[in-house]
Amino acid sequence: MLGEEFGPKARQVTFVLLRWNGRWSTITIPSSVGVASQLASDGHGGFWLIATHVEPGGTDQTDFVHYTGGRWLQASIPTKGKLASDPGVLASVPGSQSMWAIGVLLSGSTPEFGEIMSFGP
Repeated sequence: MLGEEFGPKARQVTFVLLRWNGRWSTITIPSSVGVASQLASDGHGGFWLIATHVEPGGTDQTDFVHYTGGRWLQASIPTKGKLASDPGVLASVPGSQSMWAIGVLLSGSTPEFGEIMSFGP
């Protein structure tokens, strides 16, 4: 997490995405979204990312996040039984606003299986 701590007394980190389309524009990622680790275009002016934020109680929560039309939509990354998902790479699905993610299913911190996920609005 870039060596930073999060919370009301910690120094807050602001993440800003820069976009070039003939001129620079910026999109600030809200602190509620968390720390972005992957980014992929949705093919329609928005984007998908994987972001981790700290839940009340101090546990990390990783979500798929979709930014479109000025709105942030978050969805928890699915699990399979007692195995947790750990996606590592995003890729957009051409001609849609959906995306693919590849990663592993974890038992604790041990990778058990590879996984491929599809996610879309």
